[in-house]
Amino acid sequence: MSLMKMKCNTGAHNTTDSRLPRWKNSLRLQSENVVNSLEAVLKFPSGWLDCTTSDGESQGLYDGDVRAKELDYLRRTCIVEASLLLHNVLHRTQQFDRAALVADLVASEEFGLYTLFSKDDMSEFLLAVRSSFIEKMEVCGGDPWAVNKVE
Repeated sequence: MSLMKMKCNTGAHNTTDSRLPRWKNSLRLQSENVVNSLEAVLKFPSGWLDCTTSDGESQGLYDGDVRAKELDYLRRTCIVEASLLLHNVLHRTQQFDRAALVADLVASEEFGLYTLFSKDDMSEFLLAVRSSFIEKMEVCGGDPWAVNKVE
């Protein structure tokens, strides 16, 4: 290999090396914004798109069985997808502890998100969470159940 080619290859490698930390930082910041937004939807007070009062009556603009059914369908579809997306973002950014904790959020009685999952949706979600535990064990070693609580 000529000296000129070696200089060109070294220069390209150095440019890539200098961009990688910036790209990783940008990815971390953008994924944190996505995670915060999805968590806000999942933890929305009194439920996202939930138009019923504590006694089961519909409220305000959402009167009518048809509209309530439409909102329920949207809620079931979007909450399940948001849960899977939240897990996926955390898993792909190698935040395995936080990805595993999405299961705690879904299972929480406070938010009752698990009630919106069909049997198939829950199976898909639990398989995704399982993959985070396995990945954590492979990457980090140790006990996959020793998940650090992240608030």
